[in-house]
Amino acid sequence: MKKQAYITGLLFIFLTLALTSCKKDEPASLGDLLIGKWKMQIVRQVYLLDNVIEFEYIYHYKTNDLAYEFTDGGSIIQYRYGDIFGSTTFTLNNNSIIIENGDVDIEWTNVTTDGNTITWMETGTEVINEVTYDVEYYSTATKSSK
Repeated sequence: MKKQAYITGLLFIFLTLALTSCKKDEPASLGDLLIGKWKMQIVRQVYLLDNVIEFEYIYHYKTNDLAYEFTDGGSIIQYRYGDIFGSTTFTLNNNSIIIENGDVDIEWTNVTTDGNTITWMETGTEVINEVTYDVEYYSTATKSSK
């Protein structure tokens, strides 16, 4: 009888452990990680002609030069030198952020973040001395508040 109770107890413990699953934490979404204020750190501008790099610029931002604050409601507040400079709205599309900017939307592609640092890329064209260059902008910002 003792043996049967012992086996029943072990079976109960085994089944409890086997059938109880721990819910794994799912990684936070890009939208969740974006919420908060981000201070610009660096922008690298690469100018290409026929897919060949012609020249590039790297700009390092000072502490309060430029910041973006993403809100829960899909708004972005832009700060320049610590003061509100403007606001607009955004939507997410996989790993892209589309910023509604009047008639022309801006798309930040290849957006990645670990919750503390965010990086993204923009592409466009620029005419300099009657030559049209393809331009790639690589940007990095760090989170300053939630």
